[in-house]
Amino acid sequence: MYEELIRGEAIRRGEGQHKVVCPICSKNRKKKHERTLSLRVSSGEALYQCWHCQATGMVKSEEEYIAPVRRKVMTLVKKDEVKDLNDKTIKWLKSRGISEDTARSANIKSGESYIRSVGEVVDCVMFPYMNQGQIYATKNRAISDKGFACNGAPASFFNLDSIVYNDDLYICEGEIDALSVQEIMGGKSITPVVSLPSATPSKRLWEKCTPWLDSFEKIVLSVDNDAAGNAVAAKIFNMFP
Repeated sequence: MYEELIRGEAIRRGEGQHKVVCPICSKNRKKKHERTLSLRVSSGEALYQCWHCQATGMVKSEEEYIAPVRRKVMTLVKKDEVKDLNDKTIKWLKSRGISEDTARSANIKSGESYIRSVGEVVDCVMFPYMNQGQIYATKNRAISDKGFACNGAPASFFNLDSIVYNDDLYICEGEIDALSVQEIMGGKSITPVVSLPSATPSKRLWEKCTPWLDSFEKIVLSVDNDAAGNAVAAKIFNMFP
């Protein structure tokens, strides 16, 4: 029952990090309206952790019906609208500490996408997911406001095609995190670094990539030191034999 309440909060609030009232323990506490539940919504899933009762888990956050509200007309973004890096995207990336050289080495693109949390088509930085040199999907991040969308279904590691093999592999929680590690390490020729396609990596992804992962001497997992990051780390550790 309480998972449906958490799912409802995730759908209502949309993508991002939120603090909400815990439906599990709030009714038994004196401060019933204290927001102790951390809720991280991303890519159709919501990770949650209560800092009072320590409940943790994941629920789906995709809507199963169309809410009867007035919306702006949605424009679908075609894959051929993914364009080369423009000045606006380069400027935004530099504000996050990512140089143009690092962005181009990871094949980062510019484009436009409909972002649900923004409510319209906006300029985006596009993180490409590639297979044998071809972009099969992108994750799009609004430049003007924090919001995300996907074009296609990312199902592999980000930056997989552009890494140079080494003894060590860095696996990050998000695309910007991977680019940041690459920037700090001095470029793609120094350390292979990738990121997960979603906040809750599937066992199928791990099984498919096991032979490739086994080729590295050491794997360094880099995630946020919060409830969502700890949940991701725990899930990945459980996938290793």
